[in-house]
Amino acid sequence: MIRTILRMTVHPGGEAEFERRFADLDVLGAAARVAGLRSGELLRPHGGGPYVVTATWDTPEAYQAWRDSAARKEVGAGLDPLVTLSPDPEIYDVCHVHPLRR
Repeated sequence: MIRTILRMTVHPGGEAEFERRFADLDVLGAAARVAGLRSGELLRPHGGGPYVVTATWDTPEAYQAWRDSAARKEVGAGLDPLVTLSPDPEIYDVCHVHPLRR
């Protein structure tokens, strides 16, 4: 299992439009339909800075399948005019998970 972190700097004044497009394009749903996505989140920064997308994938190959997919290119085309992406996503192996107790 891996976790990816992608940072996106939204052009000033475009935050609301970016969030609307991210939801309308169903970015995380599109990823789940293509590859082994376990979970994903779009995080809004407090006090400025880039937005962050974190996602947990079954395998590095599942994540690469998403990156190479036509669906990824389609949602990217809808978001690209509003953002500058970090050069490369950060990729981590998940080596320990603490179970939640309720």
